[in-house]
Amino acid sequence: MTLRFGTAGLRGPVGDGPDCMNVPNVVRTTAGLAAWLVGQGHRGGTVVVGRDARTGSAEFFTATTEVLTAAGFDVVALPRPLPTPVTAYAVRELNAVAGVQITASHNPASDNGYKVYLSGGAQIVEPADRQIEAAIDDAPDADSVPRTAVVTSRGDLVDRYLARVASLPRSPHRDLTIALTPLHGVGGETAVAALHAAGFTDVHVVATQFEPDPAFPTVAFPNPEEPGASTPCSNSLPTSTPTSRSRWIRTPIAARSRFPARRDGGCFAVTKPACCSATGSSRTHRPGPWWRRLSSPRPCSAHWPPRASPIRADPHRLQVARPSRRGSRLRVRGGNRALCRPRCRT
Repeated sequence: MTLRFGTAGLRGPVGDGPDCMNVPNVVRTTAGLAAWLVGQGHRGGTVVVGRDARTGSAEFFTATTEVLTAAGFDVVALPRPLPTPVTAYAVRELNAVAGVQITASHNPASDNGYKVYLSGGAQIVEPADRQIEAAIDDAPDADSVPRTAVVTSRGDLVDRYLARVASLPRSPHRDLTIALTPLHGVGGETAVAALHAAGFTDVHVVATQFEPDPAFPTVAFPNPEEPGASTPCSNSLPTSTPTSRSRWIRTPIAARSRFPARRDGGCFAVTKPACCSATGSSRTHRPGPWWRRLSSPRPCSAHWPPRASPIRADPHRLQVARPSRRGSRLRVRGGNRALCRPRCRT
């Protein structure tokens, strides 16, 4: 059995063999991606490559850049482990033909992955993922794939990303106390810099979870949607902070974040892919006013309302089924759960 393309690319345990994440599999995957891009008429185009700090990410990052360079692409390598949205942003900013992020998002610590983005910064979707999978099947053995160690590093992309994020807030209010944890992922430094650039200065971080650590020692599962993941954030807030002014944000690689919000006296949790904030828009995920109207009968710290039910094993996307007729209910799917809101007046 071999590792197959799933949501946006590969994801699986780090180890030996065709069904695990390892350098030979990454080399063959990159060779297949390169062949597919050439077949689409993108020979010589720019490809952005980034990574997180998980086990194996540095080796997989190097193998990816070397295979793409040898295939004739102009490879732009992000300078250090950075959040996934920076890669998505860089693809759009540089008008690149593709992007690769070495990450397993919020999978268990034993996993790693290989996420693919196409032009515009959107995650890869059907039918491109199946076409690339077929190209990977046709790729030669890893030992036969050419590799060249010449890439371009672009540290200025991080500053441009932060400037873009800082320009997004529409509300003038900055009087908030924010608690943030990256859950041992690589989003901490960038998230704090983005909040400060946007004018939010009262930011408290969870020190025990701030530095990247591939072992994720203080969390059983590095998923911001897991119950209890907000406890360290709550504990890091000053005891004098009014609840109405406090917000907590938790995110492993800043690819998905979860935070509480208030509206019309109600309280509810919001979970959404952070790539929406990074790029401003996305063909795959486009934020809208609908998420602000989702209400929950349980406190902010609750995971989801009791009526939520499992729908499918896909924890990496937030999907919206628009109502087919006026007055019908909006169904939102995020991760392994579904949430319906009653009809309401917009």
